[in-house]
Amino acid sequence: MSLIVFDLDETLVHTCEREMKEFSRFRVPVAPREFWWCHVRPGAIEFLQHVRKRHKIGFWSAACDLYMAEVVDRLLALCGIEGTGLKMNQDPRWSAPVVLSWSRTKCRKENGQYVKHVPLICTGATLFDDNIVHSQHPENKGKVLKAVGFRGHPEDAWMEYYTHHWDTLFRLLRCDHAVAKPVAVRKCARSE
Repeated sequence: MSLIVFDLDETLVHTCEREMKEFSRFRVPVAPREFWWCHVRPGAIEFLQHVRKRHKIGFWSAACDLYMAEVVDRLLALCGIEGTGLKMNQDPRWSAPVVLSWSRTKCRKENGQYVKHVPLICTGATLFDDNIVHSQHPENKGKVLKAVGFRGHPEDAWMEYYTHHWDTLFRLLRCDHAVAKPVAVRKCARSE
């Protein structure tokens, strides 16, 4: 069973200072004594549940440990996955419902940005991330499925699209087709 590792910010959630009541949301720590609103992308929970039936899942964010742990715990609870014993920086070979939860500490800082190097995870892992920095990095070729970013738009329907077309998108990525490029995914979505 392959491992799919999800980015959090602008992929599954959007976090900001103001509350947007049209989304499922919760408060998360972003600094000592400072909390922001974390808004769950429409369809993200159903998408995670769908992917989890087919693959092992994990999470990797360039955020700090405290924020990462809180967001992952809340998303898992919304998915009905509780009591996993998930620990930060867990080994991907662990056999829990969620096998990995990595934060900024596992990223490499390159040119002022935190970069996720997919080969650090394990052979055959795929990163699902909105940031083009990761999909264009030479070490990540064929290992990143580029998501369309979520910036809090209430009519965002990309998670529904990804859920419906997941098997095809994943198969094409594994065959090293160009579907990992954002333009290719957007053209597919608009042609339906």
